[in-house]
Amino acid sequence: MSAGLNQKNATMFYLLNTNKTNCQADHDWMLANRCAATFGKVAHKIDGVAAGSTVFLYESGRGIIACGRAGAVVAETACGYREGRVRHRALEDFAPLAQPLNAAQIKTALGRNVSFLATLIRLPDGEKLLAAQKIQK
Repeated sequence: MSAGLNQKNATMFYLLNTNKTNCQADHDWMLANRCAATFGKVAHKIDGVAAGSTVFLYESGRGIIACGRAGAVVAETACGYREGRVRHRALEDFAPLAQPLNAAQIKTALGRNVSFLATLIRLPDGEKLLAAQKIQK
């Protein structure tokens, strides 16, 4: 995790499912472009992520694989491998995790259940995941 990514400069926390289970290309696109993205019918969901918020990228079956701070601009781009456009925000201080934080570790860190199937969820207690990642290092 980058030294610049911490609780003080993040207004909110979000968990974004990379959609790998349904579309490997969506997952790969986010990692290659170091961004948080939403596609298709749920493309508008990224609009609700405030600039400066910490976004955790969650890969089904592995856990949190990367995180970063949401950039100020929501961009819309044509997506060559699927119909429609993708809406996305750059993730500043993008940090792939050497060791993913798996679902059980996420639940333990937060002390509650999480809906991992949802595209994007707000985590009012997401700072606990930052602490859990530091313990993992």
